[in-house]
Amino acid sequence: DTSYKITEASTLSQLNSLLSSGAGAEVTLTNDITGNNVAFGMASSANSVLNLNGYTYTNNRSGYGAILVRGSASLEINGPGAVVNTDTTPIIWNSGSGTITINGGTFVTDVHTESIYCEKGTIVITGGTFKAQPSTDGICHFTLNCLDANYTAGTAKIIVTGGEFYNFNPADNLAEGTGTNFVADGYTVTSRTSGSDTIYTVVPAGE
Repeated sequence: DTSYKITEASTLSQLNSLLSSGAGAEVTLTNDITGNNVAFGMASSANSVLNLNGYTYTNNRSGYGAILVRGSASLEINGPGAVVNTDTTPIIWNSGSGTITINGGTFVTDVHTESIYCEKGTIVITGGTFKAQPSTDGICHFTLNCLDANYTAGTAKIIVTGGEFYNFNPADNLAEGTGTNFVADGYTVTSRTSGSDTIYTVVPAGE
């Protein structure tokens, strides 16, 4: 269903209500928002869109992610803008059978090793910038991560066709074991350094 209710949100309460209604909505932020978890699409099959519109949503409570998608709901996130997590939870969490598509934006977790977590369903990343905290060995192993058993069973998937990843190679990491590759066929990874960071960028193969 792509017949969205098109609306705007200026507070966390509005954002949560619109994205959790189950009716499907295209929601555009109109200012920065700080608050607790957004539980979107709980036990629903709605398809919705979140346009960050150049603003920042900051989550300051641990739990199930700054944005949590449940049931068979699907969510598309568009930048520019940012989602920042300041407590011990991933930024984006898919716990249902639907699909989260990230087309842009900046996703930063200040204290957690996971930026994007797929418990079930599918997460598709076509663009955006992703930063997570390193593990105790000083390396970012889990910027993208799935629930291990569901990844092995094929019921949790992350598919990457674009984006920039700080100190995390989406095509060669330890998230689901040595050599984990989340990058789709036909795409490759380039890298560059910026200060102490190595930035990995996913581009079409041959570029």
